[in-house]
Amino acid sequence: MGDMPPPEQHTPSIIEPGRLAAFKHWARRVTLASIFGNALFGIWAVAGPLDNVGAAALATSLLLTAAGVTSVACAAAIPERRIGWLVPLIGIISSIVGFTLLIGAAWNDFQIDVLWRLGGSLVVIAVSVGYASLLSDVHLTGRYRRLLRTAYAMLVLLSVFLIAFLWGWEPGQGWRFFGILAVLLGAITIAAPVVERLRPEGESLPDIRHCPYCGGTARARSDKARCADCHRRFRVTEI
Repeated sequence: MGDMPPPEQHTPSIIEPGRLAAFKHWARRVTLASIFGNALFGIWAVAGPLDNVGAAALATSLLLTAAGVTSVACAAAIPERRIGWLVPLIGIISSIVGFTLLIGAAWNDFQIDVLWRLGGSLVVIAVSVGYASLLSDVHLTGRYRRLLRTAYAMLVLLSVFLIAFLWGWEPGQGWRFFGILAVLLGAITIAAPVVERLRPEGESLPDIRHCPYCGGTARARSDKARCADCHRRFRVTEI
């Protein structure tokens, strides 16, 4: 008997690839439209002073751009489920709702406290999830995985700090603690990809030959790959 071909493996998907692609498509459209809208408002601002309506419209355009970028960043980790599927989904929802509330607050001159406080809190959550989603793309092995876990813990602490501040908490000297965490998080963000790139050759992972979703042939030069048949991204990790 010859070698049997590897059985097809199917990983259940909470968010269908088609829906995720459609979401990214519309997010790109909204983001690009708002970027060019910002350019037009910038030209308007240079040509003459903006009134209240123009300022609110400019804020709306900027917030739409930020919402699109943040939502796409949150969605980056969904195909491979690097941080699961629920956390990125929460980030996307928080981004859409949070920036919508901030847009409403901008048109009311930020006079409604609950509106901008709640919107700001949701935006903090969305930005943190987006940051974690992008950082999770760094593949670390062994004891170096603690770097990512530490970064996630710092993100949670920083988010809680900012949300508490938005709702009226006076941190006092607590800003020093906030600054220390932010500096450490920045250091980990820089160190993690460096550690990944400088990994010894002996720790290399096996070649990728088959897609875990559809079973099709997949080839890659590293632990990351994209299937040519179903176009889904995945990676090989150590157990």
